[in-house]
Formats: sequence, structure tokens, C-alpha cells
Amino acid sequence: MKRSGKPNVTSRFSRCTGDYFKETAIPLAWELVTKGFGMPPDRLRATVHPSDDAAFEIWTTKTAIRAEHVTRDGTNWWGLGRGPCGPDSEIWWDRGREAGCGQPDCYPDHCARFTEFWNLVLPQYDQRGDLSGPPTTAESINRGIADGALVPLAKPAIDTGMGLERISFILQGKSNVFESDVLAPLVEFVREHSKKPTTLSERIIADHVRAITFCIADGVVPTNEGRGYVLRRLIRRAALHGRNIALSARLSAGAQRTVAMFREHYPELKDRERFITQTIDTETERFARTLEQGMEQFEKVASRGASAVSGADAFRLHDTFGFPLELTRELRSATDPGGRLLTAGR
Repeated sequence: MKRSGKPNVTSRFSRCTGDYFKETAIPLAWELVTKGFGMPPDRLRATVHPSDDAAFEIWTTKTAIRAEHVTRDGTNWWGLGRGPCGPDSEIWWDRGREAGCGQPDCYPDHCARFTEFWNLVLPQYDQRGDLSGPPTTAESINRGIADGALVPLAKPAIDTGMGLERISFILQGKSNVFESDVLAPLVEFVREHSKKPTTLSERIIADHVRAITFCIADGVVPTNEGRGYVLRRLIRRAALHGRNIALSARLSAGAQRTVAMFREHYPELKDRERFITQTIDTETERFARTLEQGMEQFEKVASRGASAVSGADAFRLHDTFGFPLELTRELRSATDPGGRLLTAGR
């Protein structure tokens, strides 16, 4: 939720264990993007971990990518400190020199020129101890293998993630995911019904309304715990941004547009449209009452001119007026982009 609204933050994942490994996964990925999607090889780049000589060799001998277009990157490592872990290999799209820093020798992850749209995560070790250093260098990984901190898995895995919206905007010739056909109509909906639109709020509302629609269609309803609480936060955050930009339409109207966009592929959306809109309307009305009760008190706190809302004030807003901590944080950010929320009570 914190990152939604940024240009290209979305992912899809699938996993395969033991059937095949990087020697098959990398050529299959290359075949899909170049032959299936028709992406020009000269505009594609790959990154591998500095320790992953095998992946580098596969890229440079089993695909048509040029060796100088394969970069070793220390951030290409996945792990949680214990358990399955390993290198990953990313595929990037070159948006052109004019989209980035302008340097002719630019490389992935250096600037906005390159967009990562596919990540082949390659868990091939079981981490059983601490590494001698950060897992960003070949030396650290090789030492971990030698001292037993990293033990090769009997069946290494492929955990591959491709962003649906990212590949959409690339193939459609757009500059970011919010211009792709799976989000642009929702951005347009917000803009059409806003008296003072901002790019950030348009994107957050578009992203959240789509997520809200699918969540409710799957049977999730707003509650104070678990996935229901996540849904409640999504609805209330979208409603708050709608308030900030004077959105005249209901969020449920955005859900109706979402249903119209996706009902051919997800017929259950049309079947449950009435329940979806009723659930959204009920929650936004409840939230409106919360805002009405607490906004006067929040404005008193904000009018003091302090650079931060104290933990004590945040607790009182929550305990007396039902303001969740994240709501106070959102409101503080909206009224003063440089303001902070202190979680310590003082």
C-alpha cells in the first residue's frame, strides 16, 4: 500500500520446484519475450548476481542477448537470512537514452532508462548460518558455501515474477503502468470527477479501486483484522485521497467501471456487482462519519505548527475519535508534505 501510486509497482508470481532449473528457465523466458511478445533483442538487458557464473553463461550462450548486455548486480539475491535463498536474474526493457541519464554506457538499475519487468528468482541454497558479509558479492557467497552457511538444495526452485501491468505498458508503447489499458480507464474516471486532481491521488485511487473490487468479489469484507482490515485500509485510503481532490463520484462508481473493464475475463465481477458496490458504499459512509468526528480535533493538532504529530496526539485521535494511525499519517502528509508522525508519546 505504501508504494502504490508509483509509476511501475506491480508483480505476478509463479513457482516451480525440481522439474527444471535455470538452464531451462532462462531460455524459456527469452523465447517468450522475443518470440511470444516480439520484443526487439537489442532493447533487452539481463542482470545476474556476481556469484552466478552459470546464469551468465546461459544468457550468453543459450540466448541471443549480447554479452555486454548482461550485467552483474549485487542486488540480484533473494533470501530471508535462513532457509531457501539464492541468486536471481532480471530482464529489463530499454526505454531509450532520452528516458534516463543520457549516458551512452548506462546500465540497468542506474536510472529511469531501464524498466525491470521479469525476475527469475533461483533459490538453490539452504542458508543455515550467517554469511561473512552482505550477500552482494561473489566472495561472500563462495565463502558461505565453503564454510557450510549455504548448503545446496537437493531440488533447486524457480520463483518467477512478471508484472502484468509492466509488460502491458511496454508492449502498448506507454511510459508507465497507469497509462496501460488495465489502469488508464480508472485514472481517467478519477480525473473526470475531480475538482482539483493530482497525479498521486489519481493513481492511488485507480489502483485501490481495482484491488477493492476484486477483493470483495472474492468474498472479503471490511473488518478490523486480517485481510478484511487490509481491505478496510484500501477503501479508506482511497476515500481519503478522494476527499483531498474533491472527488464528486462515489468510489463504488469506480468499482462499476472496473467491472465493465474486466467482466469478460472475470464474469463473477458482474454476478457480484451489486454486493461490491453496496459494501464499498457502506464502508465509505462509515469512514465519512469517522472523518467528521475527528477532523476538527486533527485540525487543532495540525494548526499548532509543529513539524510532527506527537504519539500522544495520535493515540488520542485513535482512542477517542477512531482515527487509525495510518489515517493520521495520511492526513498529516496531505496537509504538510514535510510533516512527520512520531510514534513515541511525547
